[in-house]
Amino acid sequence: MKKKKTESVENLYQRKGATTTQQLEVTRQLVMLQTASAQISATLDINEVCSIVTRELNNIFATRVCSLSRWDKEKDILHRVAMHKVGEEGSEIKENSFQLKDFPLRAQALSDQKVIQLVLSDPDIDPTELKFLKNHGYKSLLLLPLVHQKQAIGLIETYDLKEKTYVIHEIVLAKLYANHASIAIENARLFNRAQEEIDIRKQIEEKLRYDALHDDLTGLPNRNLFMDRLERVMLRSKRFKDVEFAILYLDLDRFKRINDTFGHAEGDRVLIEAANILQSCVREVDTVSRFGGDEFLILLEGEIQKDNVLKFADRIQAKLNTPFKIGGVDVLNSASIGIVLSSREYENPEEYIQDADIAMYHAKSQGKGRHEFFSATKGIRARSRLTLEKDLNQAINDKEFLLYYQPIVELQNLQIIGFETLLRWEKSNGDILLPHNFLHILEDIGLIFDLGIWVLEQGCAQVSTWQNKFGFSPALSNGINISGNQLAHPQFVPMVEETLGKCGFDAQNLIIEITENILINEINVATKKLHELQELGVRIHLDDFGTGFSSLSYLKNLPINAIKIDREFVGQIDPKKDDQGLLTLIIAIAEKLNMHTVAEGVETESQANVLRELGCLYGQGFYFKEGQKARDTETYLKNYIKILK
Repeated sequence: MKKKKTESVENLYQRKGATTTQQLEVTRQLVMLQTASAQISATLDINEVCSIVTRELNNIFATRVCSLSRWDKEKDILHRVAMHKVGEEGSEIKENSFQLKDFPLRAQALSDQKVIQLVLSDPDIDPTELKFLKNHGYKSLLLLPLVHQKQAIGLIETYDLKEKTYVIHEIVLAKLYANHASIAIENARLFNRAQEEIDIRKQIEEKLRYDALHDDLTGLPNRNLFMDRLERVMLRSKRFKDVEFAILYLDLDRFKRINDTFGHAEGDRVLIEAANILQSCVREVDTVSRFGGDEFLILLEGEIQKDNVLKFADRIQAKLNTPFKIGGVDVLNSASIGIVLSSREYENPEEYIQDADIAMYHAKSQGKGRHEFFSATKGIRARSRLTLEKDLNQAINDKEFLLYYQPIVELQNLQIIGFETLLRWEKSNGDILLPHNFLHILEDIGLIFDLGIWVLEQGCAQVSTWQNKFGFSPALSNGINISGNQLAHPQFVPMVEETLGKCGFDAQNLIIEITENILINEINVATKKLHELQELGVRIHLDDFGTGFSSLSYLKNLPINAIKIDREFVGQIDPKKDDQGLLTLIIAIAEKLNMHTVAEGVETESQANVLRELGCLYGQGFYFKEGQKARDTETYLKNYIKILK
């Protein structure tokens, strides 16, 4: 292809022979060029810059089509970003992007950073370009590389339906315009990049602000946002008498057990589900917040009446009690809710939260799945509980817990067959508390599992010591009371197996004692765990039978070895009467289910005789022939052995 010499615009004016028409045309093109350059310099929108460039080049040089493409140097691809077409004649160029390897002339223009023009009749035309022009109905082509800081960044292409040869001054003008366009495009690109970075920074800042005020898991307002909204409504209520509100403090009753049994992922799913339920119950003006863990706070605003708040709490309870599946198991959830109504007596948001929390704990202590309004009486009880929680934590550190061992005898021959290990708390002031005074608090503060393992380990070790010292035959059994939280813990069965191995205690001599409440609340989990214990060889006793909601269906289907008759029934025994009421029925039920019975609280010989006649095999209590309860178990054992001898 023949190279054409270039000539400056000034030389064209000075060259002898240049016609007035040519000079006027150059002037026109210069004016248009100046106008176009001013237009592209006035905008920082890259799309608008490219559009102006293609349109004005068409106007300046009266070409049919002008397009502008961006060069992706890394992938060696041209991406068309703007195109201007005059009139309707000819075919539109359809390619939006194409590989440079398929168009060597464009590749040369970018590589050499020089203007290239060709016409269809050029004998040296590249076959690829010839085919391209014929396919689109064009007869001439001008390629203008866009160069910025000595780097090619794109390409301008002009097409015409006739063989148009650009004269030297037109090429000079085109190059000048291309240089202006390159600067404008790059400035617009840099501006757009800066704007994108600003937008990204704004998005990050907005997200940080959102995250600072919302819970990551549920998307609900967090503690900070809730306290801010509560403080605002408190200020309004002090300025305007008609502004009322209510605070509801909600705690999921069995969340810890769900978390321990099914894992944190399922626990998170429960929290999300609970959050959605709560959110569906409130109006736009109200606020639902995840306050931490499984605790939620609700701020109700507007006209607040006690009856309406109660109905709202009932609606929440009903929705939360809808069963949903976790790990293929239907799980019922419930919540304990504490409620505080707005009052001018409160000075800060923290006081509202504290009293709502107190009311919630009172609701939980009344049986869970309940809601209670705050009162001064509840506040006194709550402070007492907080003191007890603190004392319990200290008691564990100071090792204030001790174990009692209550013998179990075979009623037929008065032979000791084992013990029940009983936990007591000996306070620093000398008071001794029974488990019902503190076990529920240990469960709430998450200390019951570790303490339960300590009871198991110490109890088995002590019974083994007595077995070796006194040589009982058959070997003594050891009964351990287990709470629902302990049984539901995923590591409970493995920990029992590990502890038995550590103590060298035979699993067949271990008795796990459970209450009916465990079966009622968590029947599916309890069934699974009890069967796992049975596979280890551990025996299962149902404690306090007859005092709860006894169901023969679970007695029949669960691996229960014995029923323990509550001391309430034993204490009502009257040797002078033939009819012993429910006692006779309980023993008959156990026999029908192939279970034996253990009577608790047997402390007199007459009680033992009646139980033996009714068919009860075992009695639990201190040896009744001595006339008084032995205070020291080992001393009692020595005396008992002497009596037997």
